[in-house]
Amino acid sequence: MGLFRLGEILGLGLSVLGLVVVGSPGCMRPRARATPAAPTSHLSGSAATGAGAVAAAPVPASLDSEQPCRPLEPDEEVVLGPGTSFVMRKHSVFKELAHESTVYQRWRILEFEAATGKVRIRLETAAEGGRATLSDPMEQTAMYVTAGDEPLEIVEVPAGRIRCKRTHTVTQAGRFIMDSWQAPVLPNWVHVRQVTDSPQLRSVEELLRVENASVAPPGTREAKRKAEAGAALAEARKLRAARSGPAVTVGADERLELAVGTRFTSETVTEMRVGFQMTMTMLAEATVMALDERKLTLRTIMTTKTGGTENTTETSMELERAGLNQALEGAAEVIEVPAGKFRCRKSRSESMMQGKRMVMEHWMAPGIPVPVRSEISGDFQSSVTVLERIENARTVPAGAAPTPLSSAPKPGPAEVSKGVPQPAGAPGVPRNAFILVVGVGTFGDGKLPSLRFAEADARSVFAFCSTERRSPADPDRVQLLVGKAATRQRILDAVRDHLVKKATHPEDLAVLYFSGHALMEGGETYLACSGTEPGELAITGLPLRELGAAWASIRAGRRVLIADACRIGDVGRARGTGRINLSAGDGESAPGSLHLLASGPEQPSTEDEQLGQGVFTTALLKGLRGEAESDADGRVSSSELAEYLEAEVPRLAAAAGGAQTPVARGADRPGFYLTR
Repeated sequence: MGLFRLGEILGLGLSVLGLVVVGSPGCMRPRARATPAAPTSHLSGSAATGAGAVAAAPVPASLDSEQPCRPLEPDEEVVLGPGTSFVMRKHSVFKELAHESTVYQRWRILEFEAATGKVRIRLETAAEGGRATLSDPMEQTAMYVTAGDEPLEIVEVPAGRIRCKRTHTVTQAGRFIMDSWQAPVLPNWVHVRQVTDSPQLRSVEELLRVENASVAPPGTREAKRKAEAGAALAEARKLRAARSGPAVTVGADERLELAVGTRFTSETVTEMRVGFQMTMTMLAEATVMALDERKLTLRTIMTTKTGGTENTTETSMELERAGLNQALEGAAEVIEVPAGKFRCRKSRSESMMQGKRMVMEHWMAPGIPVPVRSEISGDFQSSVTVLERIENARTVPAGAAPTPLSSAPKPGPAEVSKGVPQPAGAPGVPRNAFILVVGVGTFGDGKLPSLRFAEADARSVFAFCSTERRSPADPDRVQLLVGKAATRQRILDAVRDHLVKKATHPEDLAVLYFSGHALMEGGETYLACSGTEPGELAITGLPLRELGAAWASIRAGRRVLIADACRIGDVGRARGTGRINLSAGDGESAPGSLHLLASGPEQPSTEDEQLGQGVFTTALLKGLRGEAESDADGRVSSSELAEYLEAEVPRLAAAAGGAQTPVARGADRPGFYLTR
């Protein structure tokens, strides 16, 4: 047998034994360090005794422990926590070498985040009579397999009698066969039993014991997932309602008339049935951005939440209105959803996805570009989508003649103001507006306290600026940086590329909004970005001196800097306390420059749980939507907004149990308008 053939066999054997751990690209095995064989590891607690206890299966001394351990019964759900361990044994027979070996592994949870299912685990590996090696800590997400409609079978291993899903895999033209048994009550990286057979190797892996874990009744995790999904949707509804414009409710005998700025909010709950147990919620905001007699442009922002992970995507599409307005054929079905009652057409289709059947049903109402209700069912998943809210539109009797667009009323935030929004180019209205919105509320390393609503505030400002008719900017001239994307370099690059290079005309408007922490060190103020560390602010923070220099180079005739941030102090319901000066390099009396700060010196910038936002940003959006107007010109000027914030922010802060007075500096001149 050649050396290359021997290496191939041994390589296959090591990979099956689990000694090769797939990590980041280019890293195929964990870095290991030897540990003495004699000492044993101990966690709090003693071995289980009494009724139901069994002697732990023997393992090498280097992996032995005295952690609590008892056999599992069918359907008991394992509750994870720091210290929970899963001990595996893998026996392998190398057929061509006539050699056998036994390897033991312990997957030990070092840290566990119950809200997101994220864990840090370490793999301990030892052969019989050998030393244990420890991998570097690895990050995983505790996901769980689900059987769907497939039957489960009870598998008996040293760790107990466990109900499992069996997966049968055949590859290499039948030369490699693997049977794997995984349990819906155990994390997906734990195999209750796995049998592998090939011409070179046969191995059997079994779960020996589950250590330092408690159990819950069947269905506990599923009930918790559904409750959390429901709570997430309820919270999202409350926050959306608090931030949105006036809603309309449609009756069964009414028709909706669209306008630029009409917005549809839908919510979706999806339950996965095959693969991993998962509940996903999605909130979609579809806004009419352009409208004529023939077609409309719809912009949709979708926010998806899975466990503790949130993802936002954005799409735009153009739709023919003729297809939306076609008459109902036959009997119409009345569908009731939170947005009202609608006479709908129902469509149904069936398809196959990854070998699984899927049935899709949609209920559409004439003239409405989004489904009133959608249902997806089948072997793969089930989901329900409902139309939750309609804003900035009006209803008319179903039989009424369509209103010509040229004479149609312009609903929306303007309806609550004293005037009508003006188009770009009107006297005092910016020629072009370029807006950069930044929000940082989580910092990852735990050295800076998280802010509950800083990133939500930024998204709300972005939604206003990119979708509402009063916004001074076109949608493609509004940029958003939140969370991990808001690094020091990306913020500086965005200021230079989006504001300095584009906002160059004397009638242009440049706006920078920041929501988050600010820190002081050595007499200098820094904005906290993603990755900022308090001890290394000069490297990881964004100095206001550097930001101010870039800000001063913007050639636009109007510049607005809005900061919902203060120097950090004791953080509870507040963003921080202290003095922050954001006028470095710009001069607060510079012509055309306006600074709006959330609070004065040594005051907290308050976050209100009932509002789901900081009180400053709440007042800011209410003012821009028209409440700040003191005349009838349909626009909000810098002086009107400053006066409104001066009255409204203290009122909202007092209602939340705080005290806060905003600060406005500069640009108190005629014709400095911030909205259309």
